[in-house]
Amino acid sequence: MLKLYGTIFILLFLAGCAQVVPLTGGPKDMYAPTIDSSKTKFLSETTNFNGNTIEIKFNEYIKLKNPSENIIITPQLKEKPTISVKNKTFRLKLNEQLEENTTYVINFNGAIQDITERNDSIFQYVFSTGNYIDSLSIKGRITDGFSNKPLEKILIAVYPKSDCMGVDFDSIPFIIKPTYLGQTNKQGQYIVNYLKPADYFVFAIEDKNKNLKLDVADEKIGFVPTEIHLHKNIDTINFRLFNVESDEVFITKTSFDYPGKLTVVFSKTPNQFNLWSEVELTTQNTQQNDSLIYWLPFEPNKTIQFYYQLNENPIDTISPIYHQPKQPSEKLKLSFNLKNGYLLPNENLLVSVNEPIKQIDTSKIHFFDLDSNFLSIEFHITDALSIEFLTDSTGVAYFMIDSLAFESYYGRFSTQKISKPCKNYKADEFYGSIHLTIDSLPEGNYVLHLLDKQNKVVQTKYIDDKQTTVLFNELSPGIYNLRMIKDDNNDKKWTSGSLVLRNQAEKVFYLKEQIKLRSKWTNTIVWKIES
Repeated sequence: MLKLYGTIFILLFLAGCAQVVPLTGGPKDMYAPTIDSSKTKFLSETTNFNGNTIEIKFNEYIKLKNPSENIIITPQLKEKPTISVKNKTFRLKLNEQLEENTTYVINFNGAIQDITERNDSIFQYVFSTGNYIDSLSIKGRITDGFSNKPLEKILIAVYPKSDCMGVDFDSIPFIIKPTYLGQTNKQGQYIVNYLKPADYFVFAIEDKNKNLKLDVADEKIGFVPTEIHLHKNIDTINFRLFNVESDEVFITKTSFDYPGKLTVVFSKTPNQFNLWSEVELTTQNTQQNDSLIYWLPFEPNKTIQFYYQLNENPIDTISPIYHQPKQPSEKLKLSFNLKNGYLLPNENLLVSVNEPIKQIDTSKIHFFDLDSNFLSIEFHITDALSIEFLTDSTGVAYFMIDSLAFESYYGRFSTQKISKPCKNYKADEFYGSIHLTIDSLPEGNYVLHLLDKQNKVVQTKYIDDKQTTVLFNELSPGIYNLRMIKDDNNDKKWTSGSLVLRNQAEKVFYLKEQIKLRSKWTNTIVWKIES
């Protein structure tokens, strides 16, 4: 298989002659360099090419822009070509013998710029070592398998079946570099042109490190589960990308931030994780199974090494770089779970701080009823950064917090005097509801999520295709959306795909319109599923 020496690829949305063509969805660049066909010996779509140098003359002085990233040749070459520019001439010297009866495409993705305005030329230069130009193509669209959002700059990797003999299907994107390449635009669309009739395996890879292979740690994948028999153009090869499931659990990210906050993120929920250092650490409840937050008891002034053990693995170390802002805050900040001075029905007042609490001076925290009578309110510390005051059903109307009421581990105090109303909404005067009718639901079981404005799950319902109506009650006024997962394996959650089993990720549907809900209202929604 012919292989490209470099690690780059570009959009293959441009067909035909070597001329300036704007990217789909973008404005046409009227001032980009154009090819001077009268002075260029071998024009695009030249056949029976047997030389080793390609020279393209332009109508103005040009320069190269990141040629190692912005120029790609397909099929891939074994040896890196020599590329240069002089005045108005682009020159590419081949350093190997080309295959017979093969169509080659040189893709330029803004690699050619004019000297003055730095406008990019985006085009393809096509030639064949045989007496005809291969003209078949595949195209389609790529979206994220869970969010359904279009994905830009995704690698389309095309492998002739003849180059994959003896290689397991699930190993192809890991060990073989593709012969033909494409890349998606902002709308998630792609096209791979100038293919010859043959059988191909086709994958879509989130190639973050641009090595033209799949890395299971953090790159998503999509695939056609069987080879395609290409004898005519195919316009609907679509992909829904997902992360390859791995039994291995590993740390994907660590950050060490002012004033002493260590965050550890995992690839998936570990069975066991222990972390320690030369100083005592405080753990913050993140309410997430795949991340942990630790706080040091002081601001670090040097590199601190942390030791950890993940599951049954040997003890290892991390030494993250400490990030301190140029103008760090000297005050402790307080926040409250109030909405316009009100708490939700049956909710207690929650006071949150931005740093772990060292001590609270309760003599500086005051609660009052409507007649300004002082009330004694109990409290408990929910975690390192939160205090819950048991205000529900106590008659509290407002509260006051004096300055210096809270002190953090780092010697910072809450310096602002705060006075806020604090009453609970009545349930029958606050909550609304959503009455959902589902139309055209394909056969199967489903997980239905009601999402808030931040796409956090508010309520979950488990339904099947026979249930056409769903009621969501006791909803706060606000903006909502709906997400439905086709639960093929009946595990009541979204399941990613499997490259080994050649299974696609479970399909996800989203309601296109947001739902606006007001207090004491019932919104009636009809959702027609477009499968």
